[in-house]
Amino acid sequence: MLLAFLLSLAYLYKSWTHVGRDPEAGTVFPHYEPPKGYSPASTRYISKMGYDNKAFSAAIINLAVKGYLTISKIGDEYTLSKKVSDGRLAAGEKILLTTLFNKEDTIALDPENLTTISKAKKAHSAALKNDYNKIYFNLNSFVLLPSLLGTLILFSIVAVTGALTPMAGILFVLTDVLHVVFFFLMRAPSIKGRRLLDRLEGFRLYLEVAEQDDLNLKNPPDRTPELFESYLPFALALGVEQAWAEQFTEVFAKLEIEQ
Repeated sequence: MLLAFLLSLAYLYKSWTHVGRDPEAGTVFPHYEPPKGYSPASTRYISKMGYDNKAFSAAIINLAVKGYLTISKIGDEYTLSKKVSDGRLAAGEKILLTTLFNKEDTIALDPENLTTISKAKKAHSAALKNDYNKIYFNLNSFVLLPSLLGTLILFSIVAVTGALTPMAGILFVLTDVLHVVFFFLMRAPSIKGRRLLDRLEGFRLYLEVAEQDDLNLKNPPDRTPELFESYLPFALALGVEQAWAEQFTEVFAKLEIEQ
């Protein structure tokens, strides 16, 4: 089992140097607009090289911004209500909207609707995978199979021959952990994906830096409630929603005074 661990480590490291290294990042320039042709959920999916709950949340908020649904809160429960709109939708957003409201025009985000919500997330994830996986990044998970199979074979031999000891068991677990670590390390953006990530990093700088003068931007857009709303899904997708909201503290305070 020690041999299995050492051989796996050597093989996985060598494989990572061949396919898992990220392309070198380019020069990042601040941008005050998101990349054209990408939804907030797609930017999250590409930047994380996978689907998560924030991709779902970013898509829901973007659908609300575009007028396709409303989000209401009663107590601790959120409810989504379908609306009619003519805003342009990404392919993943269309599938998400259709799956969420396939039976009724209102759905509560609670455990009772977990099946529908899970189905909607799965459909949304599949749509994003179809559009961006193997184009903007590669998971390279197939590279792990030879060492994983070799480890299982050696473990089986050790177990069948009655040579399984606590130390051998610990080494087997460590080898499994090693494969899990490299499962994530093997993910790498493509050249096209790297360029998009650099562009997203520039937009993220704009969203999170409060003092826009520090970014040397020419003619940045005025901070208005409409701007806050339209960029909020992207801020959530890029993980800077709190910083983006803080930039508008004075704007909303002024609106409250005027009202």
